[in-house]
Amino acid sequence: MLLLASCGTQENYQLGVGFLEETGRGVELLTVAAPSMTADYEVSVPTEFAGQIGVVLVGARPGFLVRGAFRFDETAFPASGTAVDSAFVELTVRQGFGARQSLEMDLHKITSTWDDGQAVFAFPGIEAAARATVDVPFTADTLDTLRISLTALVQEWVADSTSNFGFALVPTAGQDSEIEFAGRTSATPPRLLIYTNDGTNVALTELNPTSDSFLLETTPAHTPPVGFPERLTVARGLTSRVLMHFDLPDLGDRVTIHRAEVTVHVDPVASATNGFAAGFQRVTAEPWNGEDTEVDPLLTGLQNVSAASDSVSFAVTAIVQQLLKDGNFGVQFRPLEEREDTDILRIFGPGTALAPNLRVWYTRGGGQS
Repeated sequence: MLLLASCGTQENYQLGVGFLEETGRGVELLTVAAPSMTADYEVSVPTEFAGQIGVVLVGARPGFLVRGAFRFDETAFPASGTAVDSAFVELTVRQGFGARQSLEMDLHKITSTWDDGQAVFAFPGIEAAARATVDVPFTADTLDTLRISLTALVQEWVADSTSNFGFALVPTAGQDSEIEFAGRTSATPPRLLIYTNDGTNVALTELNPTSDSFLLETTPAHTPPVGFPERLTVARGLTSRVLMHFDLPDLGDRVTIHRAEVTVHVDPVASATNGFAAGFQRVTAEPWNGEDTEVDPLLTGLQNVSAASDSVSFAVTAIVQQLLKDGNFGVQFRPLEEREDTDILRIFGPGTALAPNLRVWYTRGGGQS
């Protein structure tokens, strides 16, 4: 379990200014302009994985393909032989990002059995021909509902419930976007609305899904997100983390650390993310060894960061206090949630004018020079 020590966005970032105005009281500012050592690494993950995380992803990004699947319980369908007047599936769009600011996707009938609880999720078979094609525009910072007609497909399921294996959403060729739908365990799950008409009355049957999942796969175009020239990469799908070492002078046994913060600068051109929460961990021993590097489980300075963030400062006061006390082995920058998506955040690295920097406001103890 990951423990959190979070600093919210409303925190008083004027604190350092106040300290500088009071230098007569002995408060000093140490600025480490760039880390002396860095490394970004990719955590070992399979080349494909299924998600049961309360959302369903669909999309295609360079090196990635994501397909979603949904199934509704046929035992709740209208009686066999009932004429379906109309049917729709409603999906809550949570967020989307990509080059086109929209995603075009095909809806296919699923033709084989599947289970979203499988330990190894195999994407089911689908009909070759799409039943519908829909282009979904992205709307920033709002929940929106996508409605897709399923009348003909639901009529087939009502006529023969054994043919109901659900439907799949697959990006059409040439897409460079990704969308996130609320899943069945969310507060706004998908809904299947079936309207029937007996000639006198219109009846509505409303169903929630019994299964939903998605499969994220790497494609031949995939390259590891790390190793980008002069950039450091943090990603939470094919997970990447960053190790940094800032050289700290000996400030004495009686030093008081009032505040410490690491500032990173985001490269919006090299990033592909709608945003996620990230923070820092203290490295507790040498050597650095990728995902086997020993780190403190406490994630501190939690902040939301995205491709549009420009610069973000993370409060790491407690970490710096421990580094000075127990040995400076560096810090690790990582996402809070490491989950199945294609979000990639790249920050400027050493050798650039916008390299990460560390600032420490401190007071020396009595008798120290």
